[in-house]
Amino acid sequence: MQALNVACDVLTPYPRSDRVRRLLRRLEELGEASTLETMRALVEDSLMLMGAQLAVGTRSVADPLLDWHDLLRPFAEAWRGVWVDGLARWFDNNFFYRVPVIEDLPDPQRLVTPGRAAAMRSVLPSWAAIRIVLPGPVTFTRLAKIREGLDPIKVAERVAEILALEAEKSVKNGASVIEVHEPFLGDMDARPEDAEEAARLANKIFARIKDKAETRLVTYYAPPRREVWKKLSDVNADYVIIDYVDKPEAAREALDAWTPSGLGLGLINARSIYPEDVDATAGKAKELAMKYKVEKLLVTTSAPLDLIPLRYALEKTRITCEVVRRID
Repeated sequence: MQALNVACDVLTPYPRSDRVRRLLRRLEELGEASTLETMRALVEDSLMLMGAQLAVGTRSVADPLLDWHDLLRPFAEAWRGVWVDGLARWFDNNFFYRVPVIEDLPDPQRLVTPGRAAAMRSVLPSWAAIRIVLPGPVTFTRLAKIREGLDPIKVAERVAEILALEAEKSVKNGASVIEVHEPFLGDMDARPEDAEEAARLANKIFARIKDKAETRLVTYYAPPRREVWKKLSDVNADYVIIDYVDKPEAAREALDAWTPSGLGLGLINARSIYPEDVDATAGKAKELAMKYKVEKLLVTTSAPLDLIPLRYALEKTRITCEVVRRID
């Protein structure tokens, strides 16, 4: 077997510190904290979390996304024709999001991520790769309420067009990794045609940044079923990421059906505060890479780290890269 190209990264958002949570509550619910004080805390914690990634040797530095309440809301609030409704549960997870209500084809009033990429570029070393997270068009539209009479496929295509512009402008502002999150594909209601649509729309996004940035399509909360995962085979991404630890047998069944040349394995449990056995996890990573003849392996978390308290999320960040160092 040729030398394995292996790297580590973690999925974000990160969890908020107690200080940031208190300030956001005092600002948004009680009106007691100042906007300046809250923004300062968000910036300070974001710098700390970017530094934590640099310190352990992640392949890229992800935006911690501490000011995002969920994956969809920042974009829903930035688009004409879309407004934000009440809370709903995110699939079968104890996590809630504001439901986007789509009354007309979305039209961006402003872009969300390019300014964030520029801000990160201004504070990080020139050699650090900046990673920007975007919601997948399929996940966005499946979790939204779409006005009766509006074609969901046209809505998803319009969302992909806007996200392609987000990606293009973010890369111009210094981002070098664009990550599209499609957690809906791991849901029990996901169908093979959903994966086909996700791959097609992701390709529209990635085409705008071809040869300018690394591209990733990410699934999490559970591995997609075999017949769903297989339909992602047409995606033109440098890495496709699958949650392994939640359901290893289902993940292996999916990988038996199709293995991308650049595979991201969610081997670090983002739902648990307990540390992994580093040597055992490194052994599993190497075993899977050899079995599936992977050219590029990315060891990562099974989901974004905002499911656990901050101190444990930092430890999981360290463990993720320690696993890679133990792969011989």
